Amino acid sequence: MECYTSDSCDSDTREQKTLDLSSQMLESLSLSSELKGIVDEKDCAENYEIVLLYNNRIKALPDTLNRFSNLKILDVSNNRLTVLPDIFKHCQLTSLIAKHNQLTNESLPKSFFSNKSSLRELNLSGNQLNFFPEQVLDIASLRYLYLGGNNIVNIPKDIWKLNSLQILSLGGNQIIEVPESVGHLTGLQALVLSDNLIEQLPASIARLNQLRSLLIHKNRLKTLPTQIIKLKCLTEVSTFFLHYALI
Repeated sequence: MECYTSDSCDSDTREQKTLDLSSQMLESLSLSSELKGIVDEKDCAENYEIVLLYNNRIKALPDTLNRFSNLKILDVSNNRLTVLPDIFKHCQLTSLIAKHNQLTNESLPKSFFSNKSSLRELNLSGNQLNFFPEQVLDIASLRYLYLGGNNIVNIPKDIWKLNSLQILSLGGNQIIEVPESVGHLTGLQALVLSDNLIEQLPASIARLNQLRSLLIHKNRLKTLPTQIIKLKCLTEVSTFFLHYALI
């Protein structure tokens, strides 16, 4: 259940700086040809900050994307990607949306971007991940992380490293346990854990003072931590098959 999205781009600049190749039935070879034509134009690739490639038939991204040095937002959703190559270190992406592909843990890059990453949004929902990708923990700038609709069985204890997170969406996985360290994500505003196998929540959730929405329906929960009453910003809680609004 992916209830939250972020809009990282300004609508006034989108038209001028966007390359939209979405929904054109492009395959890897035809995409490579399209991008090569743009790169061959003098400095043309550098003009684009947003590249939209969603709803195509792409299995692999061409190296030509390296030439888009000012790229900020890349959307490759709803394709057939089986690998996410390490080709983004030459640009300062703020948003990478790769939901609904065929990506596995083994097909992700060993490291996401550089140590000075500006990435704020990462969406890998609806893929074939079996566990939380550890390399994501190195993206200190991350604010919005979407990993729903995979087969993830764990939330790592080192989740505290992502202390800039505002939205953490892990619904529709196979998670059994939520570590105490999630309580260190004190900037978190939305936590989506619905459609998992969770039996209990840690009391440390009461430290999430900015939390507004907690989605935990369709789990194995029987009770909630009593400390949850301390969350003064919390206005929405979904439990089991029911949905409540807190006033």
